[in-house]
Amino acid sequence: RIEFTEDFAVVGGITIPLAVRDRNQGRITEARANLARTEAETAAARVYIETALFVLYQELKHNLELAQRLNQDVIPRFERALADTRRAYELGRYSYFEWSVVQEELLEANNDLLEANIGAHRIIIEIERLTGVRFSRPVTAQ
Repeated sequence: RIEFTEDFAVVGGITIPLAVRDRNQGRITEARANLARTEAETAAARVYIETALFVLYQELKHNLELAQRLNQDVIPRFERALADTRRAYELGRYSYFEWSVVQEELLEANNDLLEANIGAHRIIIEIERLTGVRFSRPVTAQ
């Protein structure tokens, strides 16, 4: 009530909220979800590559051990057996068939050695491809 003019007045108010909260909450949430997805994909790719590298490393070890065993044990024994069989063939104690069987076994062992070395080289190439790092060659004694 206004006493001076003897009037009545009504006072009203409107509340308008100020932009305290960021309007881009949806985009921020989307960006966080994309980041989490990317991190999960990166972790999955890392696990895949580490698993592949482990399997390749085991295959490489197997091929190198096989090549070493063939080089140091199997092939020298077949070479000695071939020399002994050849002498026996020349003396008439063994037939040509027996001599050719030992030759064939030596050729198979040499073929296995070649396959093991080729397999090792292919695996090294695949490891280099996955890691992007060139394998260093071991220093050989001369």
